[in-house]
Amino acid sequence: MAREVGVTLRPRKVLYVTAGLRGGGAEAMLARLASAQPGVADDITIVSLLPAEAHMERLRAGDVRVVELRFDKAGGIATGLFTLARLIAESRPDIVQGWMYHGDLAALVALVLSRQRRQTRLIWSIRCSAMDWRGYGIGLWVVVKACALLSGWPDLVTANSVAGLKSHLALGYRPRRAEVVANGIDIDEFRPDAAARRAVRSELG
Repeated sequence: MAREVGVTLRPRKVLYVTAGLRGGGAEAMLARLASAQPGVADDITIVSLLPAEAHMERLRAGDVRVVELRFDKAGGIATGLFTLARLIAESRPDIVQGWMYHGDLAALVALVLSRQRRQTRLIWSIRCSAMDWRGYGIGLWVVVKACALLSGWPDLVTANSVAGLKSHLALGYRPRRAEVVANGIDIDEFRPDAAARRAVRSELG
Protein backbone atom coordinates (compact mmCIF):
# COMPACT_ATOMS: atom_id res chain seq x y z
CA MET A 1 0.00 0.00 0.00
CA ALA A 2 2.87 2.38 0.70
CA ARG A 3 3.89 2.28 -2.95
CA GLU A 4 0.34 3.21 -3.99
CA VAL A 5 0.51 6.58 -2.21
CA GLY A 6 3.94 7.64 -3.35
CA VAL A 7 6.19 6.16 -0.67
CA THR A 8 8.73 4.11 -2.59
CA LEU A 9 10.12 2.22 0.42
CA ARG A 10 8.46 0.41 3.29
CA PRO A 11 7.23 3.17 5.62
CA ARG A 12 9.09 3.60 8.88
CA LYS A 13 6.10 4.81 10.87
CA VAL A 14 2.36 4.34 10.38
CA LEU A 15 -0.25 5.83 12.70
CA TYR A 16 -3.80 4.49 12.53
CA VAL A 17 -6.74 6.49 13.87
CA THR A 18 -9.76 4.33 14.61
CA ALA A 19 -13.19 5.14 15.96
CA GLY A 20 -12.66 2.47 18.61
CA LEU A 21 -11.23 -0.94 19.43
CA ARG A 22 -14.27 -3.04 20.23
CA GLY A 23 -15.42 -6.45 19.10
CA GLY A 24 -16.55 -5.56 15.57
CA GLY A 25 -15.18 -6.95 12.33
CA ALA A 26 -13.54 -3.68 11.24
CA GLU A 27 -11.69 -3.42 14.53
CA ALA A 28 -10.60 -7.06 14.32
CA MET A 29 -9.22 -6.52 10.83
CA LEU A 30 -7.25 -3.48 12.00
CA ALA A 31 -5.78 -5.49 14.87
CA ARG A 32 -4.75 -8.26 12.47
CA LEU A 33 -3.23 -5.80 10.01
CA ALA A 34 -1.31 -3.85 12.64
CA SER A 35 0.06 -6.94 14.40
CA ALA A 36 0.91 -8.96 11.27
CA GLN A 37 4.47 -10.17 10.81
CA PRO A 38 6.32 -8.92 8.90
CA GLY A 39 4.59 -5.68 9.75
CA VAL A 40 3.39 -2.96 7.40
CA ALA A 41 5.93 -0.62 9.05
CA ASP A 42 8.78 -0.62 11.55
CA ASP A 43 6.79 1.45 14.05
CA ILE A 44 3.00 1.17 14.33
CA THR A 45 0.71 3.17 16.59
CA ILE A 46 -3.07 2.86 16.88
CA VAL A 47 -4.97 5.81 18.28
CA SER A 48 -8.46 4.87 19.48
CA LEU A 49 -10.94 7.71 19.88
CA LEU A 50 -12.75 5.70 22.56
CA PRO A 51 -11.42 3.41 25.31
CA ALA A 52 -10.06 0.19 23.86
CA GLU A 53 -12.15 -2.83 24.82
CA ALA A 54 -10.81 -5.66 22.66
CA HIS A 55 -7.80 -6.99 20.74
CA MET A 56 -5.26 -5.68 23.25
CA GLU A 57 -3.55 -9.04 23.76
CA ARG A 58 -2.94 -9.43 20.03
CA LEU A 59 -1.69 -5.86 19.70
CA ARG A 60 0.66 -6.11 22.67
CA ALA A 61 2.08 -9.35 21.26
CA GLY A 62 2.69 -7.55 17.96
CA ASP A 63 4.51 -4.68 19.71
CA VAL A 64 1.83 -2.21 18.58
CA ARG A 65 1.48 0.94 20.65
CA VAL A 66 -2.12 1.85 21.52
CA VAL A 67 -3.12 5.36 22.58
CA GLU A 68 -6.62 5.87 23.96
CA LEU A 69 -8.38 9.22 23.64
CA ARG A 70 -11.61 9.99 25.46
CA PHE A 71 -13.94 11.40 22.84
CA ASP A 72 -16.79 10.09 25.01
CA LYS A 73 -16.11 12.62 27.79
CA ALA A 74 -17.32 16.21 28.00
CA GLY A 75 -14.91 18.31 25.97
CA GLY A 76 -13.15 15.14 24.92
CA ILE A 77 -13.41 15.74 21.18
CA ALA A 78 -11.57 19.08 21.21
CA THR A 79 -9.00 17.88 23.73
CA GLY A 80 -8.56 14.61 21.86
CA LEU A 81 -8.01 16.27 18.49
CA PHE A 82 -5.27 18.51 19.86
CA THR A 83 -3.69 15.54 21.66
CA LEU A 84 -3.73 13.60 18.40
CA ALA A 85 -2.29 16.57 16.50
CA ARG A 86 0.53 16.85 19.03
CA LEU A 87 1.24 13.12 18.74
CA ILE A 88 1.47 13.42 14.94
CA ALA A 89 3.74 16.47 15.19
CA GLU A 90 6.05 14.73 17.65
CA SER A 91 6.17 11.26 16.07
CA ARG A 92 6.15 12.40 12.41
CA PRO A 93 4.65 9.25 10.87
CA ASP A 94 5.09 8.60 7.16
CA ILE A 95 1.41 7.64 6.87
CA VAL A 96 -1.65 8.55 8.92
CA GLN A 97 -4.51 6.19 8.14
CA GLY A 98 -8.06 6.73 9.34
CA TRP A 99 -10.21 3.68 10.08
CA MET A 100 -14.00 4.00 9.89
CA TYR A 101 -15.83 7.32 9.59
CA HIS A 102 -14.94 9.00 12.87
CA GLY A 103 -11.35 7.83 12.55
CA ASP A 104 -11.13 9.19 9.01
CA LEU A 105 -12.46 12.61 9.98
CA ALA A 106 -10.32 12.86 13.12
CA ALA A 107 -7.21 11.82 11.18
CA LEU A 108 -7.74 14.62 8.66
CA VAL A 109 -8.47 17.35 11.22
CA ALA A 110 -5.59 16.38 13.50
CA LEU A 111 -3.14 16.10 10.62
CA VAL A 112 -4.01 19.62 9.48
CA LEU A 113 -3.67 20.91 13.05
CA SER A 114 -0.28 19.21 13.37
CA ARG A 115 1.12 21.19 10.42
CA GLN A 116 2.57 17.95 9.06
CA ARG A 117 0.18 17.59 6.12
CA ARG A 118 2.78 18.22 3.41
CA GLN A 119 5.17 15.64 4.85
CA THR A 120 2.59 12.98 5.68
CA ARG A 121 0.43 10.78 3.47
CA LEU A 122 -3.21 10.54 4.52
CA ILE A 123 -5.30 7.45 3.83
CA TRP A 124 -8.98 6.90 4.63
CA SER A 125 -10.54 3.47 5.07
CA ILE A 126 -14.15 2.65 4.15
CA ARG A 127 -15.14 -0.48 6.06
CA CYS A 128 -18.80 -1.00 5.14
CA SER A 129 -21.26 -0.84 2.26
CA ALA A 130 -24.90 0.14 1.70
CA MET A 131 -25.71 0.79 5.35
CA ASP A 132 -29.31 1.31 6.43
CA TRP A 133 -28.88 4.74 8.00
CA ARG A 134 -32.29 4.54 9.68
CA GLY A 135 -30.72 2.31 12.31
CA TYR A 136 -28.14 4.92 13.32
CA GLY A 137 -28.26 8.31 14.98
CA ILE A 138 -28.10 11.69 13.28
CA GLY A 139 -24.57 12.15 14.62
CA LEU A 140 -23.14 9.40 12.44
CA TRP A 141 -24.97 10.73 9.39
CA VAL A 142 -23.43 14.18 9.95
CA VAL A 143 -19.95 12.63 10.19
CA VAL A 144 -20.51 10.63 6.99
CA LYS A 145 -21.67 13.71 5.09
CA ALA A 146 -18.65 15.64 6.37
CA CYS A 147 -16.41 12.83 5.15
CA ALA A 148 -18.10 12.95 1.76
CA LEU A 149 -17.50 16.72 1.49
CA LEU A 150 -13.84 16.35 2.51
CA SER A 151 -13.12 13.12 0.62
CA GLY A 152 -10.90 14.89 -1.91
CA TRP A 153 -8.35 15.77 0.78
CA PRO A 154 -6.81 12.33 1.51
CA ASP A 155 -4.09 11.05 -0.80
CA LEU A 156 -5.96 7.76 -1.03
CA VAL A 157 -9.35 6.39 -0.02
CA THR A 158 -9.51 2.62 0.37
CA ALA A 159 -12.57 0.38 0.56
CA ASN A 160 -12.67 -3.28 1.48
CA SER A 161 -15.14 -4.10 -1.30
CA VAL A 162 -16.28 -2.83 -4.68
CA ALA A 163 -19.80 -2.53 -3.26
CA GLY A 164 -18.50 -0.37 -0.43
CA LEU A 165 -16.70 1.98 -2.79
CA LYS A 166 -19.72 2.29 -5.09
CA SER A 167 -22.13 2.98 -2.23
CA HIS A 168 -19.92 5.77 -0.91
CA LEU A 169 -19.50 7.33 -4.33
CA ALA A 170 -23.30 7.41 -4.39
CA LEU A 171 -23.22 9.20 -1.01
CA GLY A 172 -21.09 11.95 -2.52
CA TYR A 173 -17.53 10.77 -1.93
CA ARG A 174 -15.21 12.24 -4.56
CA PRO A 175 -11.72 10.92 -3.77
CA ARG A 176 -8.75 12.00 -5.84
CA ARG A 177 -7.68 8.35 -5.77
CA ALA A 178 -9.52 5.24 -4.61
CA GLU A 179 -8.49 1.60 -4.33
CA VAL A 180 -10.30 -1.56 -3.29
CA VAL A 181 -8.17 -3.47 -0.76
CA ALA A 182 -9.97 -6.69 0.11
CA ASN A 183 -9.89 -8.11 3.62
CA GLY A 184 -7.03 -10.56 4.03
CA ILE A 185 -7.47 -13.76 6.01
CA ASP A 186 -4.59 -15.64 7.64
CA ILE A 187 -5.08 -19.17 6.33
CA ASP A 188 -2.73 -20.51 8.99
CA GLU A 189 -5.02 -19.13 11.69
CA PHE A 190 -8.23 -20.41 10.11
CA ARG A 191 -7.53 -24.00 9.08
CA PRO A 192 -8.74 -27.45 10.12
CA ASP A 193 -7.20 -28.59 13.41
CA ALA A 194 -7.79 -32.23 14.28
CA ALA A 195 -6.68 -31.84 17.89
CA ALA A 196 -8.95 -28.84 18.47
CA ARG A 197 -11.82 -30.73 16.82
CA ARG A 198 -11.41 -33.68 19.16
CA ALA A 199 -11.16 -31.41 22.20
CA VAL A 200 -14.35 -29.54 21.34
CA ARG A 201 -16.26 -32.73 20.52
CA SER A 202 -15.13 -34.22 23.83
CA GLU A 203 -16.17 -31.09 25.72
CA LEU A 204 -19.60 -31.09 24.10
CA GLY A 205 -20.05 -34.82 24.67
